[in-house]
Amino acid sequence: MILLKIYTDSPKKTIDFYQKVFGWEINKWHGPGDTWLIKDKTSYLGALTKPDTQTKNYSDLNFSSTIVVDNYDLVLKKIISSGGHETSPKNEIPGVGIIGKFVDSQGTIFGLVQSA
Repeated sequence: MILLKIYTDSPKKTIDFYQKVFGWEINKWHGPGDTWLIKDKTSYLGALTKPDTQTKNYSDLNFSSTIVVDNYDLVLKKIISSGGHETSPKNEIPGVGIIGKFVDSQGTIFGLVQSA
């Protein structure tokens, strides 16, 4: 993954979901606005933030992030047990890997891919 941005109206619930599923470290940013920085064990992954409802700038919301995982089925179980659900069934693409789309516990759409 290069950079992830998650929009949510419920930061605490969303943070709980991604910490349970992926084990990410998510901490409040000390800059302006309601933003939390997301890190895995080795690097910065992106940010979690509330949408900018004052300017109605939702252009970024049309993009869905896809997260690379080592074990699709294990992460699928964590997603379901943490309140998320599948929006499309697991699909194996020859030469690419296993892919699927999900919704987190607060309605954010994201994908998973396990490389072939």
